[in-house]
Amino acid sequence: MTQDELEALTERVEEARELDDADRVDDAIAAYERLIPDLKQVLGIAHPETLGAHNELVACLCYVSRHDAAIAVLDALIADQIEDLGADDVHVLESRHRTVEVLRSLGRFDAAITTLEALIADTKRIFDAGGYVVHQDDLYTPEDYVVLGQDTVLGKQDALAELL
Repeated sequence: MTQDELEALTERVEEARELDDADRVDDAIAAYERLIPDLKQVLGIAHPETLGAHNELVACLCYVSRHDAAIAVLDALIADQIEDLGADDVHVLESRHRTVEVLRSLGRFDAAITTLEALIADTKRIFDAGGYVVHQDDLYTPEDYVVLGQDTVLGKQDALAELL
């Protein structure tokens, strides 16, 4: 890819964000949907710009109450990440945590808890030797995911307490 092509891609990212900022959410969704395949091809699935575009698309879809579409985007992202990075990569864990957040925001607490249970178990398994997970510029241990989970599924403390 040439420098000009890379700059054009960067401009498309900015345009999608500007559409979102201007409350032209449907246009932003369309822009992100066109942009993401190119970002994945050029930058890769784990690049921060690619992940950011996915997160922005999910946020836009949730904003216009297209929650099932948002979950489908996250599911597709996770599948791509697992294929490219492996199931134990921290980017996969991040995307799975985002899925828990979306499910919680929809009031789908049972699905959020099930997803969180699997995430906590995998995080503990992966980082059993005292490792850390990078989560939005912070470091979290597996125990922190349990704490995050308590915040994530508020209103379902009884079910969550069984996890602890």
